[in-house]
Amino acid sequence: GKGKKLWGGGGVIDVLVNNGGVSSRALAEDMKWEVDSQIMTVNYLGPTALTKAVLPSMLSARAGTVVGVSSVQGLVGLPGRTAYSASKHAMHGFYDGLRAEVAS
Repeated sequence: GKGKKLWGGGGVIDVLVNNGGVSSRALAEDMKWEVDSQIMTVNYLGPTALTKAVLPSMLSARAGTVVGVSSVQGLVGLPGRTAYSASKHAMHGFYDGLRAEVAS
């Protein structure tokens, strides 16, 4: 699959660190939809896609760690940072759910 293209399909990825991110400062009513979409794509959909690409390999090896670098704004939203906060909240929700799924 796509994950094998990332690393050539040889071996196992031991650790995936999702540390990319973008931000913007604007009130929600002033933020262009395209900026909201870009922030969600980079901060949430990108890490989710990478995680899903390597997850089958990690699960079959019964080993591996995924690290999601976030922000306090993933827990508490701030004025003028609505899109960024939303993207980090989404990231927390995804990884909390994934943690529960693979815990067994």
